[in-house]
Amino acid sequence: MDRKTEIKFYFMIGFVLYFLAISMIITGAALPKWMDIFQVTAGRAGRLFFLYYLTYVITTFSSGFLCDHFGKKPIIVLSQLFLGIGFFCISTAHSFLFIELGMLIMGLGGGFCEAPMTGFISQVFNGREGFALNMSQIFFGIGAASGPFLTGYLLGIGFSWRYYISSPGLFLLVYFF
Repeated sequence: MDRKTEIKFYFMIGFVLYFLAISMIITGAALPKWMDIFQVTAGRAGRLFFLYYLTYVITTFSSGFLCDHFGKKPIIVLSQLFLGIGFFCISTAHSFLFIELGMLIMGLGGGFCEAPMTGFISQVFNGREGFALNMSQIFFGIGAASGPFLTGYLLGIGFSWRYYISSPGLFLLVYFF
């Protein structure tokens, strides 16, 4: 593979894993705002994590099988579609139920992303899997670190959470196409 294509793949993988991390971590930073706006109890608010990670675990398990059956590309595309729809659902929510639904959908997308991306990285960077996997995890770590910081900062200066949460969704839907 030529150097230009390799760099393109690194950034493609990096963006996918960056937004995967954002989808996982953004809830904690936005949760106090959502609890206040939608007047929900801590118990109900805590279900958001359950909804995301339950579907994440189930689809992570099934995505390996689906990749073997249909190939990695369709499952990666499906993951980005679900992540984008989940972000969109949350950013347009007018009730807490839609935030719950958005988290469930994002969990599907996150789970469909995990196995295919790891397999894709190993396949594309054959012989250099270790370096490529480390790079992918660096992008994931940047997303996990920057997501709560940016959310807290933007909420602190009065920026609407709806715009902030719609941004990754719009990017992922454009990326999908």
